[in-house]
Amino acid sequence: MSKTKLIDAVASETAASKRTVLKTIDSFLRELTGALAQHAKVTLSGFGTFQVRYRRARPGRNPQTGEAILIPPSRTVAFRPAKALRKAIS
Repeated sequence: MSKTKLIDAVASETAASKRTVLKTIDSFLRELTGALAQHAKVTLSGFGTFQVRYRRARPGRNPQTGEAILIPPSRTVAFRPAKALRKAIS
């Protein structure tokens, strides 16, 4: 589902204007991004948890040359679905 389709679905279900729904979704995404940028865990009851995870440096290979390289450490966002969401999609 794209952002546009999500906005349409929420607007039709709530009878709110598309502009209001767009502002709400954009605000939600901004707050979620800000919290994750501060390495906070974001839990949405019944949906799941977003959190920043750290990846250690690790060895790898250049696929073109086969040369061994060191992949630097990094951070990534992980999502763990709540039990209710896992049950809903199974």
